Amino acid sequence: MKLKLALRYMLPALLLLTTTACEESKKDVLSKEKMQAVLMDINVAEIYCTMTEDSTHPRGEKNPDSLGLYYKIIFDHHGIKKEDFDKSLAWYKAHPDEMDTVVNRMMGVVEKWNVQ
Repeated sequence: MKLKLALRYMLPALLLLTTTACEESKKDVLSKEKMQAVLMDINVAEIYCTMTEDSTHPRGEKNPDSLGLYYKIIFDHHGIKKEDFDKSLAWYKAHPDEMDTVVNRMMGVVEKWNVQ
């Protein structure tokens, strides 16, 4: 009987604590809109990097030097640091429903590009 009573009050308290902890950990995560914008730019850079050719990297092979520069430009453009992006990406990977929302929004943008 005491166990049921304890669980009755403990379970909501634990649920509240875990919800609060999740919210706190999200405060340093890029918003869905910002994450979408950054990922869109990164995807364009990745595709462009495989389409270009130079003396040491044939077409279809990524040039890591160029790609590193593109990433820096993207992060500067969006006013974030690589660490911000990495932390946010890890958070979104740990929360697949949230990541699905971002990816689905990206797909909507890509579909609009294909129509135009």
